[in-house]
Amino acid sequence: MLKTKLGLYRNFERLHRQLKDIPNYTLHLPPKRIFSSNTEDAFVHQRCIQLDKYLQDLLSIANVAEQHEVWDFLSNSSKNYSFGKSSSVMRTLA
Repeated sequence: MLKTKLGLYRNFERLHRQLKDIPNYTLHLPPKRIFSSNTEDAFVHQRCIQLDKYLQDLLSIANVAEQHEVWDFLSNSSKNYSFGKSSSVMRTLA
């Protein structure tokens, strides 16, 4: 499961914007939570599950999974996506 960090959702939003015009890409990000603290344990846990499913679904679409933007997002050395102390979203997968 993904361990969310502050700013992580923004990285998913950025990736989503980069991919939305690709044929067969019909995925939706989990909605933002409004009028509540984004640090609540239950919310963070649920968001982790939803983002993990989003990534799994994204990687199951061949023409989307092969996109440079996806590989950059998952890369240890990405300069476009910052995940705090962990330099790669792959390190947060368990």
